[in-house]
Amino acid sequence: MASPPALLITPEGGRLIHTLPLCIDEATKDFSPAQKHAYQLAFEADIVNLLVGPLAEAKYVALRDNEPINPRLVPVQALQYYGGTSDLKIIREYLECFITEKTERADKIAELFLIAFSFINNPANWQAIVALADYILRAGKDRIECEEAGLIISQQYL
Repeated sequence: MASPPALLITPEGGRLIHTLPLCIDEATKDFSPAQKHAYQLAFEADIVNLLVGPLAEAKYVALRDNEPINPRLVPVQALQYYGGTSDLKIIREYLECFITEKTERADKIAELFLIAFSFINNPANWQAIVALADYILRAGKDRIECEEAGLIISQQYL
């Protein structure tokens, strides 16, 4: 039996970093190198989480319409058409907070977009996403608790 993928389920509000600092260098000045690395990983996980939702919607629409889907056909900016407008705004805020150089921000979002795309294209992950979406639709809820989502997803691997 396959084990669950490394899930990107986060606490209340769906993010690991709840408040973005005004100045990243000032906010992390007393951090150890390990703490800074953990903060960077949380930052990247939040962005990937924000990308996965609209990417999953884009994949669903492509599959429903029997259309191909790949990162060139659905660029980051197109996620606004798949419920990602507010997610893209938050992602922009993250990137502007953490990366000052515009070209570095573009490189980072491209890297994280490919990670999110790879995540939804993994068959086991896609199966879990579909199960979770089906559950949410059947339950008629606008949101579910992290533990509830974890239970639904883990049932895919029993």
